[in-house]
Amino acid sequence: MTDSSAPEGQDSQTTTQDRDVPELLNTEALEKTLYRRAYQALRRRIGARAASLFGSVIVLILVFHFLLEALNVLPELRKNLEFVPGVLSASGYISELLHPRCGLTTEQCQNVSNVGEAAQQVGEFAANEFPTLRNEFIAINKIDAAIDGTREHNDLAKPLTVEAIAVRVSAAKWLTSYGALLEALVTKTQASELANASNDFISSTGSIPGERMTNDQLDPVMALALLGDSLIKYRKAQAIKLLVPLAADDVNRLCDLLSNDFNPMKSNVAAAEFLAIMRLRVDADYALRAKATPFAERVAALDGVILANESNARLELADAQAAKAVETLKKANQQLVLDLKNEPYSLHDVKTLGTQLKDLAANVRTLGSFSR
Repeated sequence: MTDSSAPEGQDSQTTTQDRDVPELLNTEALEKTLYRRAYQALRRRIGARAASLFGSVIVLILVFHFLLEALNVLPELRKNLEFVPGVLSASGYISELLHPRCGLTTEQCQNVSNVGEAAQQVGEFAANEFPTLRNEFIAINKIDAAIDGTREHNDLAKPLTVEAIAVRVSAAKWLTSYGALLEALVTKTQASELANASNDFISSTGSIPGERMTNDQLDPVMALALLGDSLIKYRKAQAIKLLVPLAADDVNRLCDLLSNDFNPMKSNVAAAEFLAIMRLRVDADYALRAKATPFAERVAALDGVILANESNARLELADAQAAKAVETLKKANQQLVLDLKNEPYSLHDVKTLGTQLKDLAANVRTLGSFSR
């Protein structure tokens, strides 16, 4: 018999709302569906009575687990039973069910979060630093040309052209999006947050120089990531376990490129600025020593000395530290690949990375106090 007290049109309104929510993203309904299907499959396989008995046993195990945890004896019990096959894995599974985070162990979640945060910091630093280096490079060359130095005035930006810097900034933003996606898979549960992180990562993938991941490779990762919510913690874990090894080659390649760019002894961005600094220092010294140098050129030469010293300090402090941080990030990401495969690894690089990033941030703040 229909309940006449229900407001007219309520059923149709509820149906419309449910229809507006994608089935895979309606995690509450999906969770109930999965539990129901699992129980029905169990009933068909072993019978209704046996299925009920099995469910009761699971409930008793959960209650027993809560009791041991409340009495704070679970760690000692786990230690005593470490040689009993299957006990630790079962206990860990139950613990993850009761205290889900990202479907990985607590240590794995922390490692993923650390690498994700580090990748974001390194990527953001690089994306901001490359334009800064180019601007300094042009300013150095401008002064050198003004004091009639050895720098040609035809193209003051060469070889740090807009195109060369834009490619590097885009690649650095990919590294930032990779870190953001890792951190989102660990900490975020809202489908919209995961979708934003996933879309940013996919849209920036094309900016990586050389070979890169294809959309066909990324599709299963994104499909797992977008399920989201506490339901399928293990699905987010699977997304992480797919993403990190899949992106490893691109992370390695990009870290190598960034490390070279920030190393004045290599042949890229920092090296170009270092050579410009050395040239300006020599030309400014010559201009200041020559008695025939006009007053205006002497003033410009003094400004050039100051700028050269400040720019060199940036290379020695921030960029040298950034090169080390990038190299450590590469190693830490490689260690994370091993960690997610449950292979032997060392946490040294992951822990060292945090210290290096703190030093890098301090150096950037110090350099930011300089007026240019």
